[in-house]
Amino acid sequence: MLNVSRPPSSSELSHYVNVIWTYSSEPQHGYEKIVPSVHAQLLINLDGDTLSHRDLNGLLKRKTGPMGLQGLLTEPVLIEKNQKTDICGVQFTAMGLSVFVDQPACAYVNQIVDAVSVWGLSADSLRTSLTTTDDPALRCDFIEAFLVRQLRQPGADVDMLRVCVDSLLAGMNVTELQKTVGLSQRKLHDLFDRCIGIKPKLFSRIARFSRTLPAVSDHENLTQIAIENGYADHAHMTREFHWFTGRSPRAESLIIGEPQHAYVNPDEIFKNSATEEATLKKNKPDLQ
Repeated sequence: MLNVSRPPSSSELSHYVNVIWTYSSEPQHGYEKIVPSVHAQLLINLDGDTLSHRDLNGLLKRKTGPMGLQGLLTEPVLIEKNQKTDICGVQFTAMGLSVFVDQPACAYVNQIVDAVSVWGLSADSLRTSLTTTDDPALRCDFIEAFLVRQLRQPGADVDMLRVCVDSLLAGMNVTELQKTVGLSQRKLHDLFDRCIGIKPKLFSRIARFSRTLPAVSDHENLTQIAIENGYADHAHMTREFHWFTGRSPRAESLIIGEPQHAYVNPDEIFKNSATEEATLKKNKPDLQ
């Protein structure tokens, strides 16, 4: 099947959905690492009955049905490659998830939640419809129509939130942002807790980390890459990579075309897990 990734055609969704996508591959065994991102996702496994996250030891952390909402990730997880045999879904904008759910965004951070528990039987109906066709364009259309039906009325502070998110994604620091939008630290934190899920400072760090990934994947001049992306120096960038992946930039092997995905050598999962887990626990970001 042809893999498709497209933005929504509906103007109602344009501020909340980055892309709707389908993906299929030959059945594979083993794992991939998913690294932190500011984008929540809707994931729909059409080949199996579950979606799951594992820690860097390969041990199960969380498991849900075949249709799940994966919140913003602040730490790496492993997924089984066979979950990608026939899958489709949605990448939300940084502020997007909050307008499709009733709970605050912080409830979904580092979680994968059964979509049926969020949207009821309509989620089951969507997956059933998706299994009736192999046409990727039609699958994307089904998903988009479903999202339009689930869209909540955005809050009164949606425009303020959009300015905050766009500013941080562009590289503005949090102190400057507070001055620009005229919000106290408490009010800014409350806004991000409800609509993004994490503090602005951590959001900014993950956004910078994500911007750096495409360049780092070439493993070229890391000092130059660090400076160009707002790090103090090479050492600063390396510390951030350890915080968010458990590995150094040169040690990570990213999958081309999937910048948040990295290859994993099954033989190294248990071999390196003690060191990686110790690094992650020591530097675990403060979500509160």
